[in-house]
Parts: sequence; C-alpha cells; structure tokens
Amino acid sequence: MEKNPAYDDVLRRLTALCAKSEHSQGEMQQKMRQWQVDEETQARVMQYLVERRFVDDERYARAFVRDKVVYNRWGRLKVNQALCAKGVGEETRRKVLAEVPEEDYQDQLRPLLQAKLRSLRDEEPYQRRAKLLRYALSRGFTMQQAIDCLDSLGQHDAD
Repeated sequence: MEKNPAYDDVLRRLTALCAKSEHSQGEMQQKMRQWQVDEETQARVMQYLVERRFVDDERYARAFVRDKVVYNRWGRLKVNQALCAKGVGEETRRKVLAEVPEEDYQDQLRPLLQAKLRSLRDEEPYQRRAKLLRYALSRGFTMQQAIDCLDSLGQHDAD
C-alpha cells in the first residue's frame, strides 16, 4: 500500500476486512501502521469502525476465547496472553475470561492429559506426573487446574 493512503481507501479496506471476520482494535491499528497511515487518519478510521460496531473488542474477545478454549483446548493463561498480544485491554480480557466456567477448562484439559499419559512409556510415576504437569502448563492451564485434573485421573504424588 502506498504511503499516506487516503482515508476513504483505508476505511474501505478495513470495513471489508471486518465484514469477513471479527478483529480487535489493536489488529486494526497494527494494520494501519503497517500501511504507514498517518496518526490523524488512524484516529478517524478507528472512530468510524468503533462507532458503527465494525470493531468491538468485547465481542471479539468472546469469540476468540470460545474458539481457543473449545477448539484449540487452551487454558486461561494462554488465552489471556494471546488476547493481550491482539491488543485487547486488560479490563475486557478479565471480564470475558471470567465468563468461562472453571469446569470448561477441566473438560478440555482432561482428554489432553489422558492422551499424553498414553504416550508416556516406562516412566517412573514421579517423572510421569512432572511431564503431565509441564504439558498442562504449556497449554496455558494453571498449576492448580493441572493438579486437580491429574488427581481426578489417578495420577497422585504418592504413585
């Protein structure tokens, strides 16, 4: 895209993009920075997109969280970090993540750990539990969620 593109051109391209899928304000601002759009035009375009609800960070965050928890089986920490990287504000992240019941995370973590457990061969119980904990943490689940889930699967410390 050429330097300092016209407001109408930027607006047309971003509204078309927003019509296809949800996007955060941060993503739209990043796109305009890549296109080297001047600050004044960026502000005008963002105002238009927000006022007409082409961009709504809360709506975006809800869709993102649902997709990442259900389909990608990510934990709260990883989802929060990804939302932060997308430019979603802390208050919005906190509000949307609080709407997800703790049971949903456990329901996603349990089959992940069961599959991982089947892949571990000839491990000592302590090593097996440590590997499962590290795996759960790498998926963005909290230590407590991982411990609770392992305990429910019968992978206790005393094994």
